[in-house]
Amino acid sequence: MNNYFLFFISIFFLVTSISCGLVPHQMSYYYPSEITDYNPVCFSERSDKKFFYSILDELKYSDALDFSAKTLFKGQLDRVFVSPDNQKALIVSNERLWIVTREGAVSKIVRVSGIHKKPKPIGTSFFRDDDYQWSKDSKSFFLIKDTYYSSIGSQLYSEYGILYRYTLQNGVLEKILEPFKAYHYFFDDLGNIYFSTPNNGDLLLKKFDGNKFTILAKASRNNRKEIKLESPFFFSFNNLRTYEKNVSNKGFRTRLDIDSDEMQVIVNDKVMLQFSKGNGLKGTYYGFNSFRSMFLPGDKYFLLNVATANHGGQILIEVSSGKYKALPKDTRIYPIMNTLNFHDYKITGAGIRD
Repeated sequence: MNNYFLFFISIFFLVTSISCGLVPHQMSYYYPSEITDYNPVCFSERSDKKFFYSILDELKYSDALDFSAKTLFKGQLDRVFVSPDNQKALIVSNERLWIVTREGAVSKIVRVSGIHKKPKPIGTSFFRDDDYQWSKDSKSFFLIKDTYYSSIGSQLYSEYGILYRYTLQNGVLEKILEPFKAYHYFFDDLGNIYFSTPNNGDLLLKKFDGNKFTILAKASRNNRKEIKLESPFFFSFNNLRTYEKNVSNKGFRTRLDIDSDEMQVIVNDKVMLQFSKGNGLKGTYYGFNSFRSMFLPGDKYFLLNVATANHGGQILIEVSSGKYKALPKDTRIYPIMNTLNFHDYKITGAGIRD
């Protein structure tokens, strides 16, 4: 009896001690990552050129992450897709597609919806809320119209896809190609359209010159051989994982310090921040995320996403000095990524791939 009593007293003491903070923090199963020697300071940054960014639900345009800058658009920002000339942006917000200029002029284009919507309203036509492409001169953009139908999996390569072009000057929405059983497409300087369509488990890269189709290459799951095409091409990457790769090419990397068991964030071979190891529901982690972390134009400042006991949100690092400041949560930058400023890509039967 005495042994049972002692056992329960021990369990009670342990639980009480942990909840009251009497046991070292590391003995608790869950504990947060922290920024070592956290010491943010205030400074005023200036990038080489203005850019689109948002703080919470407000889209802005400036050469700094200035909360007081004019709000161009306020609302849910599901997607922001900046034009190649950096003068305007497409915004998907609450199932509507908008275009916003740097001066703040806002125009609604069409209602949009997603191909993964559940349940599907079978037979209903819609414009997709993704898969947009700007023209190289930023005077028009392309979008896909679709119709919900019963399919196994998503309808990414839809039987009912139609490619449209919207011209900004006159606001005309015109049909370009039907059917358009694709989602990944790009252009050349001659006005030809390149896109990949499925064929018995493979993908066929086709060229459409306005009159006829030409099959250029085939890609299979096990063979995506690069092909060489002569004409200059234009394609806007709207996958932020592509930008994450580009950030690595610009000098961002991480390194685990074996002695301290801390993760170091390094830019241009200089340690900017160190993060202690945390433990969460998914196991051990370090409190930062390279996704959506990026350089401001000119690469003098680096925006890093963090989720630590010190700060949850974003941190802006001045690369030259290593000093940093804390920013409000949900501070985002919208970069311009296309084949004019990102050259590490290849063309296969599946289209342009980074």
